[in-house]
Amino acid sequence: TATVPLSEMREYNAGDTDQATRPMMVYSMTAFSRCELSTDRGNLAWEIRSVNHRYLEPSLRLPEAFRDLEGPLRERLRKQLGRGKVECTLRFNPASQTAGSLAINQPLVEQIVAASQQLSLRLVNAAPNFETKSHISPA
Repeated sequence: TATVPLSEMREYNAGDTDQATRPMMVYSMTAFSRCELSTDRGNLAWEIRSVNHRYLEPSLRLPEAFRDLEGPLRERLRKQLGRGKVECTLRFNPASQTAGSLAINQPLVEQIVAASQQLSLRLVNAAPNFETKSHISPA
């Protein structure tokens, strides 16, 4: 069955049996689509499902790292679609990290060691002393 845009459809009588005056099938609102992309940072997969609905009801499921895309995606859906219940799911599987990609933040390590040394100087004993109320010497 061929489809035509709604703007090109003619009005008709529901009881009309003449093939020439009956409208052609309209575009379906029920659909499913899946698209995948592999990059050096990981794999992305979009799944989009839509069903007939009186109003536009978009539902977006995005990984936390992609939450800032929600506003622009909703706006684009609103501009492209008039109605329907549309579920959009983005899945992201990051590429596995190699051992060579780990880097030590040396200045931070030095700050942590210095703070640890200062804290150990303030401790009276490493083990708690139940005879005194405080285990930390005054600063």
